[in-house]
Amino acid sequence: MKQIVRQLDILRELQARRYGVSVRELATEYNVHKRTIQRDLDDLRDAGFILNETQRADQRIYYQLQRDTKLPQNFPIMEIAAMIFAEKGVWG
Repeated sequence: MKQIVRQLDILRELQARRYGVSVRELATEYNVHKRTIQRDLDDLRDAGFILNETQRADQRIYYQLQRDTKLPQNFPIMEIAAMIFAEKGVWG
């Protein structure tokens, strides 16, 4: 259950951060290893979310949720995520 909550939180972070977020920042925030965050990002991609990557001057890669994704207007992003994950069976 922790993994699901963390992945939904990461999705929220990716949506909220205008300039993206690095794996290191997410790992520090959630107190997990960077490989765990990378697996979470892979799960989000597998679920159909488009994550853009940008390498900055500090050589880190920053991730953002693609903003022009056509999502239904009447559902919050977390409800959409839950439906996509459930449909694709990402967590089970």
